Amino acid sequence: MEENSSSILVVDDNPEIREIIQVLLGGEGYLVETAGNGVKALEMLSQREYDLIILDTDKEKLKNTLK
Repeated sequence: MEENSSSILVVDDNPEIREIIQVLLGGEGYLVETAGNGVKALEMLSQREYDLIILDTDKEKLKNTLK
């Protein structure tokens, strides 16, 4: 598969979901990085920019992360 220069950050507390998305999109040539929680995602976002972020939107988890 041709490599794509687009980068994607997948944020989900479920490791199986992260892996499935990473394998599928990585197989299409995207650079896919993952984070298991919002704190890690914010850390990663402070290091680089991503073209797309796929985010598990559990509001309680996100609210607790941003406190």
